[in-house]
Amino acid sequence: MTDQQVMKESGTSMSVLLVEDNPINQQLAVAMLTEWKHRVEVAVDGEQALQMHKNGKYDLILMDLQMPVMDGTEATKKIREREVNSPYCVTIIAMTANSPSNNKEKCLSAGMDDYFAKPFTVEQFHALIKKHAKLRDNVTRNEANGGVAKFNYAAALRQADPIIVSMIAKPFLDDLPEQLLTMRRSWEKHDLEVFQRGAHNLSGLLGSFHAEPARHIAAEIERNVRSHQLENLFSLFQKLENEIDLFSLHLRSYEIS
Repeated sequence: MTDQQVMKESGTSMSVLLVEDNPINQQLAVAMLTEWKHRVEVAVDGEQALQMHKNGKYDLILMDLQMPVMDGTEATKKIREREVNSPYCVTIIAMTANSPSNNKEKCLSAGMDDYFAKPFTVEQFHALIKKHAKLRDNVTRNEANGGVAKFNYAAALRQADPIIVSMIAKPFLDDLPEQLLTMRRSWEKHDLEVFQRGAHNLSGLLGSFHAEPARHIAAEIERNVRSHQLENLFSLFQKLENEIDLFSLHLRSYEIS
């Protein structure tokens, strides 16, 4: 597909906050996102992004890492702290010109959902945006009674890499009961290190399946342990168990098919 063809293709419309201090990068990203029918607002640093996040609801935040006033990592941590008692977590993607091997891990540990290195092609950027638009669409298309959205895990699995899913589905399902039991026992023993490690491992595996709600909860548990916010941890773990039960049903069906 040529860059011109990509620019003409539109997907699910999202509300996007672009956090970027370079004017040329701003213009480029806004032009592409607008062409793809997304609504875009721009913040020039992390502090402004925090204020805009507080005053508006976004589906996606594209967060540059190196900015004046407040960098992207610190802004992300503050957004995640703000979301602790909220049912809604915005998707945050790190955008950086640096690509050391540990940078992705640092971004994910700060609470970001994905990582993208600059420079990139139009097609690469479009694939990233389209992936997250589809994941967001899985939530909004499956509304249940009372306005609560149910995530379409079956559709998410179809969007995941089929080779990866085929390789890890059975080991994941086989190990899952023991993983959850270990987390529950570590909580009962007040062993937060093991509890956090279990959440971290599950977050990575669930991400491979595009199982976003379950992955978000696991990542939130890990973040809360890191920041010593322990008040709602066990209720989050119970939510994680419920989401994983739902996801596992779809994964078993996928594996059989």
